[in-house]
Amino acid sequence: GENYDWTPVLNASGRLNGFSLVALDFDNAESASPVPVFFNAAFVNNAPVFNASLPGLSGALEDTPFVVTHQMLLNGLPGTDLETGSLDYQITELGEGTVKRGNVTLTFADLPQVLRPGESVVWIPPLDRHNGNNPAGVGPTTAFKVRLRDDLGLLSVAQQDVKVNIASVNDAPVFGTVSKLSGTGKFNGVNLVTRKSILYSELQTQLPVTDADGNTITYRIESLGAGTLELIGTGGAVNVANLMLTQQPIIASAVGPTPNISNEYRWTPPLNGTGEYLVMKVRAFDGIDYSASTVDVRIDVTGTNAKPTVAKTDFTLGVEAGTTGTKQGAPMVI
Repeated sequence: GENYDWTPVLNASGRLNGFSLVALDFDNAESASPVPVFFNAAFVNNAPVFNASLPGLSGALEDTPFVVTHQMLLNGLPGTDLETGSLDYQITELGEGTVKRGNVTLTFADLPQVLRPGESVVWIPPLDRHNGNNPAGVGPTTAFKVRLRDDLGLLSVAQQDVKVNIASVNDAPVFGTVSKLSGTGKFNGVNLVTRKSILYSELQTQLPVTDADGNTITYRIESLGAGTLELIGTGGAVNVANLMLTQQPIIASAVGPTPNISNEYRWTPPLNGTGEYLVMKVRAFDGIDYSASTVDVRIDVTGTNAKPTVAKTDFTLGVEAGTTGTKQGAPMVI
C-alpha cells in the first residue's frame, strides 16, 4: 500500500532511468540482480528568460532614422533558453516614433513582428526628440517593446522596453510671419527726427523666429535696400554700407565685442521719399546654424509732397534787374 514520488532531473525528458530495485522474500533474501526502472518523461518547453534590461541603444541622432538589428538586441537584451539556446525577438508593442520594416510603416495591426538573426527594423524618433528633451524625463526614448521567442515559438513571460539614446542635432532657426517695422516720417534733409531707430527688440517682435533648440537668435544683415543704414555702437554711428565691405553686420540683443555687432541701428529714408521701402534683408542665426531663407525688413515712410511755389507772380522784361530791353520786331533771349 506504500507509494513513492519520483522527480526527474531538471529539464530532462524522454526515457529516463529512475532507479533500480530488487525483489525480497519474507526472509529478506534479494533477487539475484537489480532491475532498472525507466520513466518516459514528456517534453515540456521552458519559456526563455531575459538576463538583463536595456539601458538604451546608442548611435541614434535627432530626426535621423536608426537601424535596430537582431544582433543589437541580442547584445543589449541577452536571454537564456534551456532547450534550444537560439532566440528571436518578437515586437509586441510600439512606443514613440515610427517603426518601419522595409517600406512598410508598422501599426498596432501589424503586430506581432518577429526579428530573427540577420533581420532589422528602422526606427524614426519623434520630431526634434533627443535625450535632453524627453517628456518622460531626461534619457532614452522607448522605441518598442519585445519578448524573447524560442525556436518552438514560446515567448518569455517578461516584456522589455527597447530604449534608444538620441544625441541632439541642432535645428536651424525658421522665420514665422514677418511684419513691417513701425513707420517714420519723410526726411527732407533737415528734420533729423524722421530718422528711424531699428532695435533688436523690434525685430524680435516683427520678424519672429522659431528655434527648436531654444537658442538665442541674432540677425545677420545680408544686403541693403534704400536709404542709409547706420550701426550705433560704442564708438558712435558707422555707415553699414562701408562696414559691409569687410564684415557682415549683426543685430543682437546687446552691443557685441566686435564693431559689427549692435542692438541698435539707425535708418535715414531717401531724401523726400514716401511709401514703403526695403531697408535690408536679414538671416536668422542661432549660434550654430543660419536660417535657410532671408526676410525683408520694410518700413513705411509717410508724408505729403509739397507743391513748388513761385516767389514773384510777375515782372517786366527790360525793367527788372537782370533783364535786357529789346526793340520792336527784334527777338529777345529770355
